[in-house]
Amino acid sequence: MPMKVAMVWLVLALGTQASELPPPTTTTDVTSTSLEMVQNGDLEAPLTESEAQGDTPGWSLLTLGDAEGSMKLDDTQPLEDSNPHSLKLTVTRMGDRCGIVNSGLGGMAITKGQWYDITFYAHATDNRSVGLVFSFESEDGTVCARATLPEVGRGRRPQWGQPPAEDENPWKQYRLSVPGWASASDCRMIVTPIEPVTMWFDKVSVLARQTNQ
Repeated sequence: MPMKVAMVWLVLALGTQASELPPPTTTTDVTSTSLEMVQNGDLEAPLTESEAQGDTPGWSLLTLGDAEGSMKLDDTQPLEDSNPHSLKLTVTRMGDRCGIVNSGLGGMAITKGQWYDITFYAHATDNRSVGLVFSFESEDGTVCARATLPEVGRGRRPQWGQPPAEDENPWKQYRLSVPGWASASDCRMIVTPIEPVTMWFDKVSVLARQTNQ
């Protein structure tokens, strides 16, 4: 019975919104001096002429099977004045998988046993909440790290029975920590919703957790 309880706790810990869950405790002091692993996480990288036609630096769309969706740079609902652009993902058919991909600068290095701290802002249409899967996968398909946030996209919750005010900021910050299961130097981060949705992302960050021994 104790083993079942421990396993349930672990599943909940890896699949619960980390803004409501404290990071795993260690016997060392945690620091945040590692280099940013996401390329163009704030979506403000200068665009080349070709990118201005629809591409987004650092990001690409993933559609597998009969999945249907789109991805584009958007400035209709900025996170803040100094950060006017965000990444808009629309998934209309799930297929095998549909989501967004970031490979960092030439691939993300994931190490077995290392913890990685993910932070990002997001919101979805109609103040919806959907589950998001974050998966770090190597070029040969090895899943080196993976975790799920069950409720992402809902902004401030209005009073019961009342619609959200039009001037309310829909953005919300989310935090998630994932451990490396395997090691690879050529990983890409794949972010996929578990159901069709239109969602915006901004200030996406992945940092390898550093500790002071």
